[in-house]
Amino acid sequence: MTDKQTEILERARTLLAEMNVGHQVPTMRINTQFAKYKTLPVTASKIGGVPYLPKGQDGPVDVNGEPLHMIAQINCVDLPPNSIYPTEGLLQFWISPIETDTEDYTSSRYDRVIYYPKLGKANRKAHKLVITEDNGFIWPLLGGEYALSFEPENLESGLKLKQYSTGQLFTRLWNERYPQEQIESPWDLDELAGLEGDDLASTFYEDLDHHQLGGVPEYIDWDPRDDKEEWKDYTINLLTLVSAYEGDTITIMWGDAGAANWLITPEQLKNLDFSKVFYSWDSC
Repeated sequence: MTDKQTEILERARTLLAEMNVGHQVPTMRINTQFAKYKTLPVTASKIGGVPYLPKGQDGPVDVNGEPLHMIAQINCVDLPPNSIYPTEGLLQFWISPIETDTEDYTSSRYDRVIYYPKLGKANRKAHKLVITEDNGFIWPLLGGEYALSFEPENLESGLKLKQYSTGQLFTRLWNERYPQEQIESPWDLDELAGLEGDDLASTFYEDLDHHQLGGVPEYIDWDPRDDKEEWKDYTINLLTLVSAYEGDTITIMWGDAGAANWLITPEQLKNLDFSKVFYSWDSC
């Protein structure tokens, strides 16, 4: 990266940090590692793989009786000290690979979040369900399973640059600060840096693009909580999974480079009630 490109990238990062003063929220970033040569334990924190199920218990099904698939599970003992999750137990996130309830994101018709306060003997017959072209229309995981590790809880950006309103604000403030280097959107940073592609802007966006517990949910188009007044109480982000790559290989893809979020109200979390979690995903 040239000196000019580095300068523009640092200016962009500084401006966004200033925008976020007073808007930062507790966040734990999630790091993933592909389990290439082994099957992870059923109680491990992971994306994909074989879920933990108590002995004698089967996995959940959707409203039509079709099996849901476990996309992620968080073993609370793996987490650093934090203000979001319980200190023990296992939280699982299950979704349908073919259906999403876009009328009521809290209905649990095609998704479930299940909390096991204590872990006992596991169902040895539990297995990873097979995804095919016929039953995996919207299944985002493109193969394998991923071990999870968690960074310490930190205060991170509460404004997401991918959100249209934040991008507009960033553009206006940039143009006020640098009137001789006007842009129409953050993606124009590459042209300022003398690049023909979008490498610099992509780097800037990737700074903010990560799986996480807590923090601000990642919405591409609009915040669906604005659709109904009662949904505005869903202010705690249990989990965000973004579209992700390992080198040039896609590992998770929500539609066209989108993201998924699972939210809960403070009262529900206080009562460890995960029966009406707000689940949605969107993409470009």
